[in-house]
Amino acid sequence: MSLRATDLSYPVLCVTREMGVCVAGNPSDLRRCNAAVFRRGQFFEGLRVVNSGGTTYEVVRARIRRPATAVGQWLVHLFDLDLTVDVELRPIGLVSLAEVRRVMQRSWEEDAEGFEEQSGRSIDWWKRSLESCADLPSLIRLIQAAGGRRQE
Repeated sequence: MSLRATDLSYPVLCVTREMGVCVAGNPSDLRRCNAAVFRRGQFFEGLRVVNSGGTTYEVVRARIRRPATAVGQWLVHLFDLDLTVDVELRPIGLVSLAEVRRVMQRSWEEDAEGFEEQSGRSIDWWKRSLESCADLPSLIRLIQAAGGRRQE
């Protein structure tokens, strides 16, 4: 069974393979991607999307929707602009709060300075704040409040 970005309940937590964790507040947030990031396959490749109930979806296909022409795609890449991407997802089960915490911890262990710079918060702040989260909805709200929306 394949789903589209519009079929999900938002906000959702995006757990990437290479770029950490962020929140998509609506389908447009999930479908928007910087052209260079898309071309390198860094965001959608291996992306898992988690709703507040813990249901996890895996991106099985992401293809450029807009701009539709090769010239338009070349221009957005040249000028480092955003693309609109059609995303197909499939449910893969449930994720626990502990698993998301581990992913975030691994992100700051691999590149603490980059994690702090991108999130705008210190690692100590994240450690304290993550401990206070009792469930996935509270973690999603925490990341949103900290400014962890999709950014390219």
